[in-house]
Amino acid sequence: MTTYEFVTTFSVDGYHCYGRNFVDSFVEHSPGIPLTVYHESQPNVDFHKLLAWKNLDHDKDRRKFIEDHGNDPDKVGEARYPNSQAIRFCHKVFAVTDAIRNNGADWVIWCDADVVFTAPIDLSIACAEGSDLAYLGRTDMHYTECGFVAYRAASSMVQRMAEDMRGYYTTGEMFTRRKSDWHDSRCFDICRHRSRIPLQRMHNLSHDVRGSHVWPKTCLAAWSRHNKGPTRKKQSYGGIVR
Repeated sequence: MTTYEFVTTFSVDGYHCYGRNFVDSFVEHSPGIPLTVYHESQPNVDFHKLLAWKNLDHDKDRRKFIEDHGNDPDKVGEARYPNSQAIRFCHKVFAVTDAIRNNGADWVIWCDADVVFTAPIDLSIACAEGSDLAYLGRTDMHYTECGFVAYRAASSMVQRMAEDMRGYYTTGEMFTRRKSDWHDSRCFDICRHRSRIPLQRMHNLSHDVRGSHVWPKTCLAAWSRHNKGPTRKKQSYGGIVR
């Protein structure tokens, strides 16, 4: 029997702004799929039994990356140039690669915490037989929308790709590249392209979709909504920063 696990991460403020809606809607619509939340020293809350609570601050690689680079204003970057914010976008990569390394599911499904689930989750298309990856490629952008990525973690090729993604940060490779490569989507694309995963096993869920916000025109829209955009937009869907 194939096993699945969802993975997400958020800060303390992110939990109150949008993560709580993610968690509540996931519990409502998950057909028994576990979820691991990689938090940033979030005080414990009474979560549903399907949820595992894992402190991302305990990841030694991530901690060293932030210690080494987190006081460099150039690498912290500015909100108006989000693709160069190396620290802001490192958390996702460390969380999902830890899950692929350690959590034991056949499929590890990354989902941004500003997603809201609207119907029972159906992975029959996204995690189809014969696939090792499922992702949201974008014809009109030079990088993938990584709000949703499904990894067949049981595959040794995917495991090697995940280690390469982590190494993109820990070795400092990203800082040998242009600033527009300093974020998780470019990390995913670069490591995907140089992986040994056959192209026919990479499932682009938005292969024929134009524009930058491709989620609403994919199979994911049948059971979820991605509240992509600035904090004020996420708050408009019911989150409150406290």
